[in-house]
Amino acid sequence: MSGGTLGDVREVVLRDGSELRVATGDTICSLGEMSDRAFLVVDGEIEAVLRDGLVVANHGPGALVGEITALVGGRRTATLRASRPTTVVEIDRSGLRAAIGEAGPTAEAELVAAARDRTDRSRVASLLADQLGPDHYDLATAIAKAVSWESLGAGERLFSHGDPADGAYIVVSGRLEVLDPTDAVVGPMLTIGRGEVVGELGLLDQAPRSAAVRAVRSSLLARLDRESFVHLLTAHPELPALLVRRTAARNRSGLERPARARSIALADFVAEGDLLAKIAAPLEAIANTTALGPNEIDAVLDQPEISQCRAGDLGESRLIELLHEAEQSNDHVLFDVSNPSNPVWARRAVERADLLVALVDADPTPGQIAEVRNIREVSSRRLPLWLGVVHGEDASKPSNSETLRRRLDADRLVHLRGTCDAELGRLARLAAGRGIGVALSGGGGRGLGHLGVLEALEELDVPIDTIVGTSMGSVIAGVHAQGLTGRERRQAVADQVKKLLDYTLPVVSMISGRRISDSIDNQFGGWEIGDTWVPYACVSTSLTHSERRTHRRGPMGSAIRASVAIPGVLPPVPADGELLVDGGVLDNLPIGLLTEDEGIGTIIASDVAPTRGPVARDDYGTSVSGWKALRRQMSRSRSPYPGIVGTLLRSTLVSSTRDRDRQVQSGAIDCYLRLDLRGVGLLEFEIVDEVADRALDLARPEIAAWCEQLP
Repeated sequence: MSGGTLGDVREVVLRDGSELRVATGDTICSLGEMSDRAFLVVDGEIEAVLRDGLVVANHGPGALVGEITALVGGRRTATLRASRPTTVVEIDRSGLRAAIGEAGPTAEAELVAAARDRTDRSRVASLLADQLGPDHYDLATAIAKAVSWESLGAGERLFSHGDPADGAYIVVSGRLEVLDPTDAVVGPMLTIGRGEVVGELGLLDQAPRSAAVRAVRSSLLARLDRESFVHLLTAHPELPALLVRRTAARNRSGLERPARARSIALADFVAEGDLLAKIAAPLEAIANTTALGPNEIDAVLDQPEISQCRAGDLGESRLIELLHEAEQSNDHVLFDVSNPSNPVWARRAVERADLLVALVDADPTPGQIAEVRNIREVSSRRLPLWLGVVHGEDASKPSNSETLRRRLDADRLVHLRGTCDAELGRLARLAAGRGIGVALSGGGGRGLGHLGVLEALEELDVPIDTIVGTSMGSVIAGVHAQGLTGRERRQAVADQVKKLLDYTLPVVSMISGRRISDSIDNQFGGWEIGDTWVPYACVSTSLTHSERRTHRRGPMGSAIRASVAIPGVLPPVPADGELLVDGGVLDNLPIGLLTEDEGIGTIIASDVAPTRGPVARDDYGTSVSGWKALRRQMSRSRSPYPGIVGTLLRSTLVSSTRDRDRQVQSGAIDCYLRLDLRGVGLLEFEIVDEVADRALDLARPEIAAWCEQLP
């Protein structure tokens, strides 16, 4: 039977399997179960169910189901239950393999193709159901039945600018990017990942494509053509409205987060043990994750060195199906490519990866450098590279990050103090796009309250994978990024703010800034922004160009000094021909730094800026005598005049307040901590413990309540 067909496999299963009769509604196997059995429907009908009410397929007599899970192992991807009285024949893994072997390679290829088609259609139905909601499960299933398949290699175009808009595409696996008419990548951080739809508007307006789309890596797409779309409209007239609403929702906000990196090639050159399992563990706690290396694949497929099989080898179809199933069934797949003696596996893995993460020593050897380059070069495209730079656990601070980044053309560095669970957990979450980012607002002396927020997060075991800040928030964020915790942070800030204000003749500013500059230099001098234990960034405002300036590299002290330069209170900071002032002028709550970060999946924002500014206590007219105002301030009677510092500081926040409100309303912030610290003066910096304790009491219950709502 060497030239046999799938029908021959069925005959052997009927002969060697065990008959099982099931009543209507009975479950044969459940979603998520480990199983090594396949089922052949003899009579009746089996339905595949992904969740309550979402039936993705119906299998009648002659259908062989569950065969891929039986062959390659893993968990069931659907619940199988009888929709009416049904008879099935079940067969275990060894029996099914024997049946395929008896039927021959042609039958195996036919079986794999049929199973993949069925599994992929179920996956499309599930992805669409997630987006359309329970009210439209029937539409999701109908679309899944109507699609055809299109595969793209890395760099291959789906369509070009000006092409006819003849279909919409659902990303089943892989990743796409959008190109403008000049072939420049549009929004490189916002790639199109699994479950997302592209080209849907073309089914409605029938206009030529306004942009080009190409594959970032090997991708499988489900295509809904115009003819199928027209047929669907008869039964589902709501479809156009759903497409329009979905497109509008996608374009409504500029705060959309990047698509998460799903598949990661991981190379460990530090030799710290089973790194693959250590990286997978924190991801498994928050998402479906599987880790695959040559040893795991050979064990699952029960065939030595099958992971190294080449194109056209007998075992290739089984290996490819295992990799395909792993990607379809998991949010994240980790590929171990640490072994340089297995280039066949490394090439196959990196072609399926969104990102290469390499662990190297803080001072990498020439051998480590060469191995990183070799792995990257087996890819047919420029695979993004992140370096996990491993330092000793007692290291005081990282250094030379920029040199190492340029040397290896790395896209990002993450510094690790050893390879403990906390350090590797931060690297894993960031690489997978599930990092927790914290944004600290400006707010003068009230910014000391951020110390209490950070302590509350530590108490409740909420990790901080990236931290950003504006104005006083940039100072507190910077101290945390240096690796200080709890009491260390409080002490460092207390040392900075002693006798901070040195008033001067108000020609350039009210305060000379010497003490503040010295204080910042004492804490941050010698630190580069790229050389922090926790990834860090802050913002300032360019008076020269009326634009936000983002500081992700360069000297940490000068960036923070610019970020805190309240106009009129502190002198502006000259930098590259520009004058930089307080970041709060344009962006007092810099969550944009986190939404732009491909490593961040969760955003926590601590906002201490006052909700209201100074009020008019009395009508003092339209002119003021400075001497009269000074006498009133020095007397015991309440002065009707607003203070100049409060007026200047509040003025810096007017522009950014509206953006802050828009950010909060957009839903981009997962945990928004609005701390009421009224009574704390905007230049009242020396009551560190009092303000921090007060903020800790306010933040602790809010963060605890948020944690309880997490899945």
